[in-house]
Amino acid sequence: MPFKMLSESDVGSKVWGMTAHVVYEDLDADHPATTSQKVMQDIIRGEIGFAGFLLGDDLDMKALDIYGDLAARADACLTAGCDALLYCSGRFADMELLSKSVSNLTDTARKRLQNAAFLA
Repeated sequence: MPFKMLSESDVGSKVWGMTAHVVYEDLDADHPATTSQKVMQDIIRGEIGFAGFLLGDDLDMKALDIYGDLAARADACLTAGCDALLYCSGRFADMELLSKSVSNLTDTARKRLQNAAFLA
C-alpha cells in the first residue's frame, strides 16, 4: 500500500526504486524478484504503478548464481524489467565483461532517469 500511494503521488515517477533478489513464492516461486517478469512487470509496474527508475540489486549476489555468469545475470534482470543494475564487487575483468555484454539504457529507462534527475 505505501508503494502504491507513493507511485500515485506527485513525486511517484521521480523516485528511484531498487529490487531485491528475494523469492516471493506466492508470486513466482521459480525466480528472485529481480529476474521475475511477473514481479517486475505485473506487480511493480502494473499493480503498484511504479513509473520511476528501477535499479536491480548487486549482480554478484549468490541468489543469482543459477543464471550463470555476470552477463547472463544482467540479461535476466534487464529482460525482467530493471532499468539499470548494480555491480558492487569492482573486479576489473568482470566490469570489462559487463561493459561488453550489457546494452546502454533503453529509451524508456533513459526517460525515467532523466525524470528522476529533476526532482528538486
